[in-house]
Order: sequence, then structure tokens, then C-alpha cells
Amino acid sequence: MALSWSQRRKLTYIGILSVLPLFLIGTVLYRYVTRPPSCFDGRQNGLERGVDCGGGCQRVCSQDVSNLILRWQRAFYVDDDVYNLVAYIENQNTNVGVREIPFEFRVLDQANQIIGEPYVNFAYVGPNEGTAIFIPAFEVGAQQPAQVVFRFLRNPIWEKTDPKFAAPQLVVKNRVLSNETVRPKLVAEVENITFDDFSDVPVVALVFDADGNAMAASQSYIEFIGDGDRKEVTFTWPLPFERSVARVEVLPRINPFEPKRF
Repeated sequence: MALSWSQRRKLTYIGILSVLPLFLIGTVLYRYVTRPPSCFDGRQNGLERGVDCGGGCQRVCSQDVSNLILRWQRAFYVDDDVYNLVAYIENQNTNVGVREIPFEFRVLDQANQIIGEPYVNFAYVGPNEGTAIFIPAFEVGAQQPAQVVFRFLRNPIWEKTDPKFAAPQLVVKNRVLSNETVRPKLVAEVENITFDDFSDVPVVALVFDADGNAMAASQSYIEFIGDGDRKEVTFTWPLPFERSVARVEVLPRINPFEPKRF
């Protein structure tokens, strides 16, 4: 039976409406498949060694790096109910760092109960360095800390850094420790051996006994240090050290992912 003109028109409309979604889907798929590789497309392509990492990408694949090493974590008594929290981290990778990673400190008492609220923040880690994440003036109230637990809250996202950061940018010289048995004071000289300027540089001081155990920690800041400059940093403690000091480590922390500020 022959179709009427209105029936033929209706079938034509139905055919067009049926084909249109397929055409749109095909167009999207074609653009997805044929678009050039990038480091942000959620696929492993081009010269990448993983999804959006390796090759020419800023991100470095986790299988190509050594993971961060947590050497130790500790709470250092300051005065009254106040402690400084420190985690010593080591990055053995050259030219690779972590721009930002969330971390958590938990302070526990003798019964393994958490004292106060867990301290959560973000940290950066430069390449080829041992560094200290320092949290000042953590209040414990009447409770006595027995253990400190530090952990990163996600896996590191590794990124390439400028090769110059594989070597120290700031060099520490002339450490002088005095008044150990009264109110200890440490003075050190920090020299900028680069052609860059750095602002708001945290500097952590760690004091070790003869057995290599860290027994005190403090932090200071350098507001600005220009190329070739030398700046003196001072660290103090309100109470005498309980043991003799065998070694002092002073750690300037440079963020390799921050733009240079003048």
C-alpha cells in the first residue's frame, strides 16, 4: 500500500531525529579520538609514561621516583603546656618535588588517646633534601604527650623542579650555641649563594645529643634575603637542655614552586 504524503513526511522527521543523536555522538567521539595529546586529558598518550605524567609533562609518574621517607616525628617540650611538633622528611629525588601535600599530626597520651584535635595542614617538599615540618606551640593542657604520629593524607603528586634546586640555595655557616644550661641561644648565618631573591623563608633548628636523638627544635624566619646576601638568624629556648649538645642542624626551607618575589 502506498504511503500518503503526510506519512512520508512523518517518517522523514523520525529518520532525521534518529540520526541526529548518532551524528552528535560521532562528532564528539571523533574530536576526542583525534585531538592532540596533552598532559591534562586524563589519558596516557604521546610520550607519557602514565596518565598525564612523564614525557614532556610537568607531573612525574610515581613509578619513576622514590617515595618520601619519614625519618622521625616528635613533640619537643617548650614550657608549661606547650610543645613544638616536628616531622623530619627526606626526599631523595633529584629535580622532583611536591608542590602541596596534606599532612596530619596526632599527639597521643600514655593510654593512646588523642590529645586535643589532630593538627592538619599542607606542606611542600623540595628536591634532594632532608627537611623538617615544624608546628609551633601545640597546646596539650594538663595531659602528658607520650607519642606523636605524623602521616601524609594522600599520595604525593610529584612535579619537576628547576634543576638549580637540586643543590642548596641557602648555605648555613658559623653556628654558635650559648647558654645551654640556662636559656639556650643559637645564632647562625645564612648565605644566599644564588642570583635569586627569597622572601619569608622559614628556618628550622634541630639540636641533637651524643646518641643522635633530637632533643630540641625551634623555628625562625628570614623576611628577605637577596642574591649574595648574608642574614643572621637566632633561635632561643626558655629552658636549659637536659643533655649535652653534640650536633646542631639548621634547615632553611625554600619552596621551589613559588614564583620569585622581589
